[in-house]
Order: sequence, then structure tokens, then C-alpha cells
Amino acid sequence: MVTVRLSDEGVRSIITRVTDLGEVQVLILTGSSLRPLLGLSALDSGDEDVVAGLKLGPPLELRERRSSDGKVMPFSLPEDEEFWRAAYDAVTGLVYIGAKSLIWQLDLSNNANIMTLLVGEGGEEETVDGPGAIARVDRPFCIVADGCGSLLIKDCGSNRIRRVVLPSAGSPSGSKSPLVITLDPEYAANLWAVALEFASPPRMYVATKTAIYRHDTLPYSTTPPTPAECALLAAGLEGASGSLMPGDPSLVPPLLAGREGDNSRADGLVSGLREVAAAGGAAASAVVPSAAPSVVTGRRGHGSAGSAAPGGPGGRNSAAGAARTGAGGGGGGGGGSGCSAGVSSARFSLITYMLLDSLGRLIVVERDPHDVEPYLRMVWPCGLVTTLSTDFNLTGSEFGLALLPGGWLAVHAWSGSKMQLVRLEPGLQPSLPATAPGTVCGGALGSGGPFGGASGEPAVGADVEVVVGDRSFSCHRAILAARCEYFRRLFQSGFADSSRSKVSLPDADPGAFSLILRYIYCAAMDFPSPLLRALAELADRLLLPAASLTAQRQLLSATCPITVVEDLLWAEGRGFEELLTGLKAYYLANAHRILEEAPHSLEVLMMRSPKLHLELYAAGIKRAKR
Repeated sequence: MVTVRLSDEGVRSIITRVTDLGEVQVLILTGSSLRPLLGLSALDSGDEDVVAGLKLGPPLELRERRSSDGKVMPFSLPEDEEFWRAAYDAVTGLVYIGAKSLIWQLDLSNNANIMTLLVGEGGEEETVDGPGAIARVDRPFCIVADGCGSLLIKDCGSNRIRRVVLPSAGSPSGSKSPLVITLDPEYAANLWAVALEFASPPRMYVATKTAIYRHDTLPYSTTPPTPAECALLAAGLEGASGSLMPGDPSLVPPLLAGREGDNSRADGLVSGLREVAAAGGAAASAVVPSAAPSVVTGRRGHGSAGSAAPGGPGGRNSAAGAARTGAGGGGGGGGGSGCSAGVSSARFSLITYMLLDSLGRLIVVERDPHDVEPYLRMVWPCGLVTTLSTDFNLTGSEFGLALLPGGWLAVHAWSGSKMQLVRLEPGLQPSLPATAPGTVCGGALGSGGPFGGASGEPAVGADVEVVVGDRSFSCHRAILAARCEYFRRLFQSGFADSSRSKVSLPDADPGAFSLILRYIYCAAMDFPSPLLRALAELADRLLLPAASLTAQRQLLSATCPITVVEDLLWAEGRGFEELLTGLKAYYLANAHRILEEAPHSLEVLMMRSPKLHLELYAAGIKRAKR
């Protein structure tokens, strides 16, 4: 662990961005300035003594355009304001900075450093929805860019998330946000952290002091509303006549980890998780889908939203409701890999910040309610919570995190003067939108790291090594047993292998097993075509029916006249009846194309499986007589 002294002004946020030249830059936000971190090449060395030499550069010369004539002037922070939080949008390259009652957009391209006011006019901190000129924020505690035209913010003391719609690309210079609107649901306790996983669709993680929730879709459409739709929404909010519009607590998804009101600290796992296939024949994810929130509500009021108990679902203004529908502000239900209704045995004391890495793992910093030192935890997509580190020389009431190049994780006290760096994994990277112009921390997303991949480094907290061919994968018994029936039976069997720290799958394909691990840990089913057969076979062997079925259906979709015979023979040999039925139907429907494009395959079919050839021949004759 490395300690780097930064600024006596007090560190508020640390962001890592990619410059116009494709270089990585780390910026430190203090209460009154934005300063670059110098000497980043030291991070690649891994030498802690060298890394300790990082230092701050001079403050960036921020500028703003004068509204009267558009002239560029030095930026001046308004009186009684101070910078609060910052976020980087990896899609647009823009930086967003929140103050006590204001939010700016910062354009660093071509060293212009232009600050544009998006929300607020300064003055008293309030919570008011509407267009940016009349909207108000109250010390935005979290700012997250969603990569599709909006910011998500959480005002101080609030149990609701708000959406700041960003000006469209063609908007005039100096345009403010066309709309700031409060989202459903309303949580049972004040929120402390928000993080986004840039999956497809994006997932949103929300934390109170002691619990973490996962939304499998965003609570709004990812298509930015048009100016007309924003105006309609704003008109609906005006119709609310300043009344508070309560949220709907029924839309809060099940817990991913932790428990509301229990501030003890313990590692643990969600009970009752098993890999299942969905009804109706569709392959499901490894976790039962949740009911993700989808309704957007507006609010116009004063002060913070920190009610201790959720409000009721009633009381919505009809004009605002109609406007919300017109703007397409509902992101559907929770498909994919949602949270199950299982019970989490993990506990958190006081969560103050969290971020997501490229494999969907949450890194969480918290502190004891009676202490001032941070604790670092990791939450896996399946709900497993492990403690990473507790040995920090930092004190504070709130802490922040940032991922730096080289896999370094920066931990800092909010408004503190130093940060501490810990290197969890050399390949550790943040979750970034697929359209981002390159990764921030070097290398390709998902390369190396947590499962003993290209980096060769063991996963954090790993306690079992799975050897597949000539590759080794560092894994966690608890996750394998909870999500895979094969490993659960193995570890509970009492045989010699059940207690060993190394397990072998000598006949399996290492590439397929790597993807199986991504499925077990992250519920990812992005299976590449060349590995579909190996994946289907290995998933079947490991008693993962949904993963095997998904691979088989992808294989069926990818078959063609040239490959269908080989696919038929393979499916018949493995006993994959559903796939075999589908391939037979394809063969019969495309018999003329097969004869023209792959006549040799018919001889192969006759030689290797006369029975299957005869069955298809007879079925073809019957089909021709109809």
C-alpha cells in the first residue's frame, strides 16, 4: 500500500480520463480547483517506492463563456460555492462537476477547459425539478454519467435518484440541461452511493448505509428525450404546483447484499441461488430475474428528500404522469441476471462509496459507525461479499474510490489531503460503455486478472485453483458451489478432491471454461461462435443446463448448409435432443441448398450415421408428397 500526499485544499473526487491524444490523465478535484496528477508512468512499474513519488501539478486554468457576448473569460467559482463531486463521461470525453447548488459541464478538448453551467443559478441548496435554469440541487453526493445522454445524481440526505438530461449534441453553446427529474423508486433509507455497470442493458447499483440493490435495467429509457419531450415533462412538473411527488417503494428490487438497519460487518453470500432455465424454453440467467423499477416520477420541493420511511405510490399529478409517458421514460422490467429473493448473510457497517470494475464486481469502501478508518470490500455479481483490506492510514467520515492505470485503486477521505493506493490486480479496470474511445486503465476490457487469465495473477480472495488443460483459474469455492451444481456436489462429496486447493478438469477446453466462469460469476452469456460446441458440452458436464441450452440455441442460429451435417452428427452424439430436432428441421427445409453447396456432406452423413441419414431421407420423401 502506497501513501501519496495530495493537497491541503481537500480531495473531493479523483477521475481518470483519456485526452485528445489518447493519453491517460488523472485529475484531482479539490474544493476550489482541478489539478492533474503527475508521474503516471510510475504506476506501470508496480514499484511502490516509485509510485509514492506521484505529485500534483498546477491547477488547470478553467474558463467560461460570458453569456452577454460569448467571450471566453477566466472561470470564477461563485461566492459561497465549493466543488463537491466530479464524474467523467467516457463516451463524450466531458467532465461534470457538482458544487453545493450547481452542476457544470467541463470541456477539456483542445485545452479549452470551458466550464458551462448546466443546472442551478447559485444560492440556497434545494431539491427542485425542471429545466436546468430553474432546477436546483442540494450538495450532489453522487454524480454518475450514464454514457447515453444523462447524469444520475443523488442529493445530500436524499433517498431518491435524480436524472439530469444533458444538452443534445446540436444544442447552442452554453445550453443548460433541458430537464432535471426525480426517478422512482423511493428507498427505505437515505442513499450513499450509485454505480453503473455498462452491460447490455446497463445495470444500476444503489447503496444505502447498510444495503446494496441492483436494478437490471435503468429506470428510464436510454434513448435521450427530445427537446419537445423535455418541455412536456417540465410542463407536467409545473402542474404539480410545488407539491412533493412521492416515489413508489414497491419498485425497489430485492437486496443484492447486506441488510437495512443492520450495521454489523460480515462477509457472506446470498442463500438459495441455483442455475435455472426459464419456463417457456428460453434460457435464463444464473439468478432469478428481479422486478426492476420502470416508472419515472417528478418532484418539486425544497430541502432534502431524506425521509426515514418510503412514501406511498399515490398522489401523482396527472399532467406530469402524461408527460412522463410521452417522453418514453420507462425502462422495462428486469430481464437478464437479476437479484434473487435469497437472503444475504453479508453485512455492511456504513457504505460511503462504490465503483464497478469491467467484470461487474463492486468495490465498496465503508467505515465503522464508531470509527473513522475505511474498510475495503468486494461484492461479486452473485452476491458474495469479501473483505479486501482494512489496513489504511486514513481517517474521515466519508471516503471515495478511483481506479487508476496499472490496476491501482485509490482510496481517499472526502476533503482529506492524501490518498492511499493498493494494487488489487494488475488488470483491474473500470466498467466502461462499449462506445468509449478506448479503455482508461490500459489493455482490453476483461483481459487477464480475476480468473487467472492473461495476467496470471490470482483472483482477490481466491481459495481454490481449477486446472483446465494447460491453464489455471483462481476461483472461490463459495461462488462455484452456490452457482454450479457440479462444484457443489464435488465440494460436499467428502472425496479426496472435495477439500483440495486444486481441482482438475483435464479434458475440458480452457477457452470454454473461461467463458463458463464469466457466466458463473457475472451471468454473462456472450458466447463466441467458435466455442459454442465446447461450451454446450462443458456446461452440460458441469450441470449448467441454462448455459448449455443457450450455447445450443446459438449454435442452431449459426448453422448453415455447409456446417449443418457436422452439427447434426455432433448433437446426435451428445444427446442434445432439442438442438437435434432444430437441426433436422433446418436440414429438411434447406435440402436443395445443402445438395448444391455441400454435396460431400451427404456422403459423410450416410457413412457416419446411416440411421440418421435414413430418417432424414424418409422425412424428405414425406415432405415432398405434401
